[in-house]
Amino acid sequence: MRCLSLGRYSPGFGQGSSRCLRRRPETSRGFPASAVGTRNGMALATDLVRILVGMALAGIVCRGQVARTIEYQGRLYNMVFGYAMSVPDDYDSVITSSACLCRRRCLTLTTCHSVSMVPLDGDSTGRVECRTSNKPGKPRRLKERPFLGKTLGAMHFLETFEGRHNDLEIDGFRYNKSYYRKCAQRYSLVIDTWDRYHIITSVFEKRRYHALLIGLYRNDTRPLGWRRGGNLYSFTDSELNTTVLDDRTPDEATAFYMKKVNGEYKLIGDNNNLPNRSLCMHNVLNLEW
Repeated sequence: MRCLSLGRYSPGFGQGSSRCLRRRPETSRGFPASAVGTRNGMALATDLVRILVGMALAGIVCRGQVARTIEYQGRLYNMVFGYAMSVPDDYDSVITSSACLCRRRCLTLTTCHSVSMVPLDGDSTGRVECRTSNKPGKPRRLKERPFLGKTLGAMHFLETFEGRHNDLEIDGFRYNKSYYRKCAQRYSLVIDTWDRYHIITSVFEKRRYHALLIGLYRNDTRPLGWRRGGNLYSFTDSELNTTVLDDRTPDEATAFYMKKVNGEYKLIGDNNNLPNRSLCMHNVLNLEW
């Protein structure tokens, strides 16, 4: 079985492709619907394994890409790169001779609802630790999704379903405008890397957002920082620098918002012109970050 042989199933995504920021699920092509439920089903499942694993191992992902969604025979799957289930109680573990066989193992186990493939340190034969889980009990039980920790070279698969929760950007998070002025604290937006900054600017462009509050604040007792889930993350500890700031009230406690100014997106501190909506950040894949 050659995981890297994608042939005509290659979806056409490459490094630096402008299509990387698109959120539409990719479809695995070339499988006739009439084959579902026939003796060809196992062969098609094997092909699916080759496609999915091959896409990841061949590097057909974008710079900074963590997640993508694909469709196969009416089912949706999240592919998560560089993460694996990390709570031992969440999964069973065996060693398989390849990532392909690990994914096949999950497809053949009726109790397998998600699977992580973790390369073995120092192993040059392609063997992986195959972590299979019965979580979530059903795809729609988002709160039951297993916790995923950052794991170099790993890959995770999770069956999902149509819905706004599945509208993921390439960093694996979902972003949306709040219904009220503020997001719940656990959904407050943190822009801690340049990759995320560019993802957020693309969200503004695609959805034609004008100005939205973000999770950046400053007050009399605390320096400028990002607030999320009751925690404060100093702005100076992030990759961003002051070139993206437009602090119009530097001597006041203020909330910041994001807006395009003269063709460039700025993080603006201005108590006199605060928007009445925020941009929220949802960790629907339960990623460590």
